[in-house]
Amino acid sequence: MKGRHDVLRHTYAIYHFQYRANLHRTMKDIGHTLVKTFKDHYENPDFEADAPNKYWQVVPEGTTAPEVVQFAAS
Repeated sequence: MKGRHDVLRHTYAIYHFQYRANLHRTMKDIGHTLVKTFKDHYENPDFEADAPNKYWQVVPEGTTAPEVVQFAAS
């Protein structure tokens, strides 16, 4: 992920905000204090509409949660 400063933090933030629709909770989780800056980066993402739902369904293999995205063992 060379050249991708804070990519995991940004991924969490964008999917959390789009899935939970809770601006202030997401800002608190990632340490943002300025609403304008947060909205500039996370309010209008460019991804498939169901991407946040899929992101929050990723769990370890063998989990028996409904509608889970499973990954094969490497």
